[in-house]
Amino acid sequence: GLQRFWHRLDAEKDSFWKRLGRQLPARPMLPSVRPGFGLAIVMLLALPALILFRNVPLPQTDTAHSPYRTLATPSNHSRNDVRLIFAVPVSREQLSRMLSKVGRIRILEARTLTDGKHTAYVIRIDPAHQDLDRTLDALRKLPGLVFAEPVLPETPHSTSSGGKS
Repeated sequence: GLQRFWHRLDAEKDSFWKRLGRQLPARPMLPSVRPGFGLAIVMLLALPALILFRNVPLPQTDTAHSPYRTLATPSNHSRNDVRLIFAVPVSREQLSRMLSKVGRIRILEARTLTDGKHTAYVIRIDPAHQDLDRTLDALRKLPGLVFAEPVLPETPHSTSSGGKS
């Protein structure tokens, strides 16, 4: 029973494809093309556009006046400016009290981060009265502080001998 059904189905299928083949027009003969040839044509067509647009300047945004800022937003900070991020909300007055115990430090900027839990400050350490590294060590001991790093990291001086001194 089942064996005969499958045999009959195969015969019907073969018959269908033969009838369909007689009704379709013959395909035109195409020259044989290597598989990578189409990609080569596309690349040759795209090459002039790449050459023409490689020197087009990208639009620049004025980050100094933009309301959106990131930790990497360029600014006019000095080497003695430090970014502090607290895991808990810290008011400007609370921070002033904490900083008075560390040394002569001025608060430049204050922001509450978008999560509402973290507070970010930029402070300036008085270089005439304090060493930056020692002050950073003291700042990192403040309660609730999770981040304390200079706004402008030190960049190593490059030399003409490939960076070796």
